[in-house]
Amino acid sequence: MIRFIIVGFLPYLYGEIVRIPLHPLKRSDSLVGLGATYFKPSTRKWKYEWNKQNTSTPEQLINYENLQYYGEISVGTPPQKLRVLFDTGSTDTWLASRKCWILDIFCWMFSFYDSSKSSTYVADGSSFHVRYLDGEFSGFWSVDTIRINSLEIRNQAFAEVRSIFNLDYLSDKYDGIIGMSTRRISEYGNIPMFPNILANGVNVEPIYSFYLNRENGEGIGGELVLGGVNPKYFKGDFEYVPTIHNHMWAIQMLSLQINGINFCNICSAVIDTGTSLIIGPNEQVKKINSLLHAFDIFGRKFIDCGRIDMLPSIEFIFHRNKYILKPQHYVVKVHTSNSFCLKQC
Repeated sequence: MIRFIIVGFLPYLYGEIVRIPLHPLKRSDSLVGLGATYFKPSTRKWKYEWNKQNTSTPEQLINYENLQYYGEISVGTPPQKLRVLFDTGSTDTWLASRKCWILDIFCWMFSFYDSSKSSTYVADGSSFHVRYLDGEFSGFWSVDTIRINSLEIRNQAFAEVRSIFNLDYLSDKYDGIIGMSTRRISEYGNIPMFPNILANGVNVEPIYSFYLNRENGEGIGGELVLGGVNPKYFKGDFEYVPTIHNHMWAIQMLSLQINGINFCNICSAVIDTGTSLIIGPNEQVKKINSLLHAFDIFGRKFIDCGRIDMLPSIEFIFHRNKYILKPQHYVVKVHTSNSFCLKQC
């Protein structure tokens, strides 16, 4: 399964593009890690509510288990390398801080930003706190230079996270999040990263695109392009769908059907690269699970992998077009003594 997402802020301009390729990690499937590795990324994200030939610079990003797509940035002067999740479902940027609480277990598990080692660091100090469905992150705001390949973003505000009340985060493979929602100003009054790129006068088109490749073999796992799209990864024309919310990449979904049964009659959907699973209203998801004969393990729904070819496709209708999700694309195979498949909704 491959996914292509393209989003834009302003009328099209011409400029440099920055290409960030994704590369897969080796899988290590185990039922022991299911509770953290597979499920938690899907819920953390939900806080409150539902081309032209240009110069390009590649940067390695990683596809972890087809559930997390993250890549390397550098922060400060001299640069400190960190792995981040590029997230269209949130606004703020936060990074694990060297000033974390020494008794907090996460303080020993990740790479950190150390402001004392950066000559371009500017103190802010105002508090930062975010609550997700499965945990809380707290810290304080700072300002420094962030680099994504050759792209330099000066005076970028971000939160230094000192404490995390969420043990599930220990299974994650990234050191922070780059918020890439539609907001021009965050709820804390700071300018998010991509609007700040444009405000810095960088010669980049106000558009970015994600190519997410589900393949687990060696090679490219996907690509984030800042400033355009890569024609290598698509054929035909794009369909442009208007957003329906000022603060997130939300679009109108006309219907969601399985075997002719409609589970959505004109509802909203959020395009969120930081969420690994398909999330929906509880009652509707229960009905879908029942229709697909899913069974429960550790509070999550699984399907017998031997039945995948017998399962129906899921049809999504956005704007004028229908998009079909085949059963082998909405499950993740888990290799154990018995073969189970995790349903991705």
